[in-house]
Amino acid sequence: MSTPVRRREIWSWAFYDFANSAFATTILAVIFAKYFTGRIVPEEGVELFGQVLKGPVLWNIIISASMFWVCLTAPSIGAITDHIAAKKRFLFFYWIVGCLATAGLSLMAPGMVVSAMIIFIVANISFSSANPLYNAFLTELAPPEKRSRISSFGWGIGYAGGGLCLAVNLVMIKIWGEAAVRPGFFVVAVWWFLFSLPLFFWLRERAVPKERVGTLPLIRKGVTDVFQTLRHIRRYRELFKFLLAFLCFNEGVQTIIVNAAVYGSEVIKMEQDELILVYLMVQAVAFVGAFLLGYIADRFRAKPTLLVALLVWLGVIGFAFQATTSREFWILGAMVGLVMGGTQAISRGFFGELTPEKKSAEFFGFYALGGRFSSAIGPLIFGFLVHFTGGMKWGIASQAFFFIAG
Repeated sequence: MSTPVRRREIWSWAFYDFANSAFATTILAVIFAKYFTGRIVPEEGVELFGQVLKGPVLWNIIISASMFWVCLTAPSIGAITDHIAAKKRFLFFYWIVGCLATAGLSLMAPGMVVSAMIIFIVANISFSSANPLYNAFLTELAPPEKRSRISSFGWGIGYAGGGLCLAVNLVMIKIWGEAAVRPGFFVVAVWWFLFSLPLFFWLRERAVPKERVGTLPLIRKGVTDVFQTLRHIRRYRELFKFLLAFLCFNEGVQTIIVNAAVYGSEVIKMEQDELILVYLMVQAVAFVGAFLLGYIADRFRAKPTLLVALLVWLGVIGFAFQATTSREFWILGAMVGLVMGGTQAISRGFFGELTPEKKSAEFFGFYALGGRFSSAIGPLIFGFLVHFTGGMKWGIASQAFFFIAG
């Protein structure tokens, strides 16, 4: 008989979302994204691959590079952790490396393009590789009918944490100006470290290790298990169909998230302070939206709720293409916030409903594979269009195809 789940375990699990969302907001979405594209990379760009590439293009390249690496490793890591019941140990490793790399970003000065690219890639790989292991605990914490609600709770708490850390960064910038930008990245590292501690103290791993094998055979078995699951994926037809849909629409979600601040800066010409305020509003709306859409999904099921959310995303793209003023950007932020948290939370919970419990880490590895592959392809397409059209509007417009396909 499995050990009953205690309330503090659910809270400690959710607080990891509270902790690592600081990275998602300050680093991925707002301050570091703008600092990298506008300060670290010179205005004239740098020459790479025989092309002169400017900040927004390089930003999308390093997002894609880190996500491709996660695509290559997530399924195997999931299979291995399923076999040796080591989700928590692997999560601990990625957490520590991610915190250290994030702290390293605070040392990056203007002009340190290659160093900043490498350290960011390490930090983003760690952040993204930890998430499927964290997500896999969902099947141990709740029965299928409660997973969407608990998943939404985690997302909601996460948006609160990301918003609070971003508010701290804003206060620092208001007091000390531009000099506070880099120390703000160190604050993110400390935030991620401190608020993750409850998970490692309180959350129990209920999976049981399988037969013991050596390290190399275990790695081979992990890879073999992945390909075996791929060969027999037709046994899980609904799961497979959802993964294809998720692969499509998540490409649009992630591309818009990581380019929103850059778009506001480059196209709308907004200042950093106002961009941070917009994103704080997005976090607040997303906090409510995650719970609201989670409740609606519980009441009317996940699939129709997701379809409505995807229609709203299409509206966001159409509105963004013609937006020219900061007022319109604020409206865009509210629209994105309403569906951003809910789309991701319901997707995670819906996937959990379809996932066999004994293969949770491996299948959430595939979930990460779909999510990270789309996170890699989207920015690559976006960056390509920005480079060859000379503007970001067509990059945003291209995301409509992926939402429609999803």
